[in-house]
Amino acid sequence: VPRPYQKGEIFTFAFDVFNAPAGSNGTIPQVAISGCRAGLRPDGKLFCAHSVYTPNPTDGITVCPALDQLHQHHGCSPSCPRCEGSNLCPTCTADAGDTIDIPPTSTSSTILGPGSLQRFLMTKIHESTDAISLLNTITVTLQANVALEPKSVIDLRGFRLSQTPSTVLDFIPAQDDPMSVVEFGLNGTAVWDQSMGSLKIDVNRHIPTATVKVLKFRILNPAVQADAVCLHGKNYCKEDPT
Repeated sequence: VPRPYQKGEIFTFAFDVFNAPAGSNGTIPQVAISGCRAGLRPDGKLFCAHSVYTPNPTDGITVCPALDQLHQHHGCSPSCPRCEGSNLCPTCTADAGDTIDIPPTSTSSTILGPGSLQRFLMTKIHESTDAISLLNTITVTLQANVALEPKSVIDLRGFRLSQTPSTVLDFIPAQDDPMSVVEFGLNGTAVWDQSMGSLKIDVNRHIPTATVKVLKFRILNPAVQADAVCLHGKNYCKEDPT
């Protein structure tokens, strides 16, 4: 503690720590204070953490800051020790009973929790057309809260209605992320599985945490509308209810 604090006085401090590389359930920190009225020196003697500084009437020299005195004079001496250039003397009545510990108290919030779980900070998917049987350019924008390392695999699912047979799809260079064709896939390609409606994408290079990446590829839209009402013949529908 850099200076004495009065009872009930609010003080705030901040520090930086690295979050965990993997997810956690979070934790509720605890706070404890020891020696809140007096400190203990390495030699085992007490010094005043709450010294009272009073003017020395016999000395008319410039006042030295009380904090400097506290740093230079850690002893409780009746001889009124003072730092050079000071007219203040510390008055100390500390004894063994003045070392008071405040037991651990839980804070009111959980930290290092859901925010540190491995997850995507952003996932966007855009299609160029929803017209039947047309070639559709799919644009995927991803941002993960962890670094993506080589040999990681991104699995995109939910495209089972596409007519594109299982194959290897080429990536299309994205105007706002042209390096994605090099950073992902085998020679700029990814494995497409029609039955699963999924695209598996290999990560080739280290992608730093929270980097926004854009991937583009083309698949063929469905031949019929899945939710069509058969009023104009079965060619427009999966089946003719009549």
